[in-house]
Amino acid sequence: MSAVVWQDPPPPKRGHGTRGAQAEFVAQLKTRPGEWAVYPRLVTSAQGAQTRQRYRGVEVTLRFAGSFTPAGGRQFHMYCRWIGEA
Repeated sequence: MSAVVWQDPPPPKRGHGTRGAQAEFVAQLKTRPGEWAVYPRLVTSAQGAQTRQRYRGVEVTLRFAGSFTPAGGRQFHMYCRWIGEA
């Protein structure tokens, strides 16, 4: 019989880091309410919609970046500002 190894499990993985990066971005928006900021990465329209739903106090607008994803979808610059929770 093998010896028992006692060890805590590793912390859960958090996807690709997008949610954590967005949460950090939103936290920065809250420090300057009403001012527009551009998200540091290009996003798809679906990611823009998810940001609107996930962070209710954030106003989001997308502008076509002129580039496409490998699957052929359009990529956008995502501009956001904190307007407060409704």
